[in-house]
Amino acid sequence: MSSDEPSRKHKFDLRDHEAETPFLRVLASSPAVRWEGVLAFHFSLAPVTDLEARDQSWPFDNLALHLKGKPNPVTFLEAGRQKQAISHPGSLCLYPRGSANRFQWTESAVNLSFGVVPDLMRQVILETQRGDPDQFELIPANFFYEPLLEHLGKTLVLLLQSHDRGTRLYAEALGLHLAHHLVYHHANRHQPVVGPAHMASVQVQRAIEHMHTHYAENIALKDLAAASGFSLVHFSRLFRKATGMSPYQYLIQVRLQRAHDLLCTGRLTVAEVAVKVGFYDQSHFRSTFKRFFGYNPGDLLKGNMD
Repeated sequence: MSSDEPSRKHKFDLRDHEAETPFLRVLASSPAVRWEGVLAFHFSLAPVTDLEARDQSWPFDNLALHLKGKPNPVTFLEAGRQKQAISHPGSLCLYPRGSANRFQWTESAVNLSFGVVPDLMRQVILETQRGDPDQFELIPANFFYEPLLEHLGKTLVLLLQSHDRGTRLYAEALGLHLAHHLVYHHANRHQPVVGPAHMASVQVQRAIEHMHTHYAENIALKDLAAASGFSLVHFSRLFRKATGMSPYQYLIQVRLQRAHDLLCTGRLTVAEVAVKVGFYDQSHFRSTFKRFFGYNPGDLLKGNMD
């Protein structure tokens, strides 16, 4: 047996939403629900003890998010050297397109692999004048924490699990947001940054970050415009172009996601959660929550959801 035969035996392509290996089982995926632009694969992992037998090749710029499971001791190869780390729920790894990685781990886990298709990354790079897409590179990173990316990943999981067809638009808008974030915060620094298109995207990102920080407050459009540095009219147009939705729609979805997370803890009532995330009309909160997730907020407290 040649030295590379074990690697070939265990290679897998997550784009095949029915892919299974002795250590990986896909639970839900974006190809199965026909999302465009954004890729997301929710999967479970069994322990792997043979570092040389696991060769993971990424056909897209990919983030791996540890969702559930015990702290997981991981051994991996980085720049040809063997290293060790502990993956905790919430930790992320960034694998640029075309990179190959080998890992072994000792605990079962549930993970999410998510990213955007190469054509969308290319479009964002061109539109924001970040340089030559053919020379553009994301910086690989292992086991880091970034709340915004963790939130994006967990939102994509919820959308994969939802039976509401209306979630597709939201998911694809999140994919565009993810592409912009990766371009601005996780790319090589030698690319030129010129022109107003780059400034517009950075300033819209500031407004988005303001919403994620102050979602429970009575945010006014002028507050978001001020955070971005644009006029009210100019900001609204640029925000919709960047995210595919109005600032109000985006804020509502941020609040709903946070409400879902709080309800899952079982520590607060539906009414308490509604107020905590910025809804002061209980009826509006319940109807909006059900329309977005496809079930009532109280179902989470009753244990009716998986």
